Amino acid sequence: MITPVRLHDQPDTQTLWRKEVDQLAPQDVALIRNGAVAHCRDIRFAHNRPADDNALDDVALVVTELVTNVLKHATTPGAPTPMGILLALHGDDVLVVVSDPSCCPTLKMPTNRALAMPTS
Repeated sequence: MITPVRLHDQPDTQTLWRKEVDQLAPQDVALIRNGAVAHCRDIRFAHNRPADDNALDDVALVVTELVTNVLKHATTPGAPTPMGILLALHGDDVLVVVSDPSCCPTLKMPTNRALAMPTS
């Protein structure tokens, strides 16, 4: 079942991780992936809940695929490509949102919007 959860209603705003890039380049993929995985590991550790290595591998794969898709499908040769990523942890669930200018003329990261988060 999918239930909308407002990000600002979550009990711990430290579960959010945002990264915005003004000019996405191939080397940014690894940096963004590593940052997302480190954030997940740190949040789990802070709550005395060790992160499962398989789950962290899944986060790494999803983030890598989404950011790589921006590079492949939303870039114009010679033009800067802005991209934003939002990672939200809610219990054992992770929501990854990637935005790029291909879907809308002005890139804006979601803030305090209702996002669909799976419920346990």
